[in-house]
Amino acid sequence: MNDGSDSEGLDRTVDCGVVIEEAPLLERKEFQLLEARAQTVGAPVLSRFPSVGEVTVTIFKPRVSVDREVSGVSVEATFSR
Repeated sequence: MNDGSDSEGLDRTVDCGVVIEEAPLLERKEFQLLEARAQTVGAPVLSRFPSVGEVTVTIFKPRVSVDREVSGVSVEATFSR
């Protein structure tokens, strides 16, 4: 039901553009662990957006150096207040 008020809750959303702007930091810094990359994204979202109580970040690495053929590896981490 839309009564013309802010029923979408835009005041409780995250500006994806701001999050994407942080992505170059991931390219400039070398990480040994995928979990560290996830932390680099997740922690700033919580600090920059006080209305966010929890954020889940998934990092996917398509090329890995292992002895068997894999399509990639990923890690998912959830950060909360």
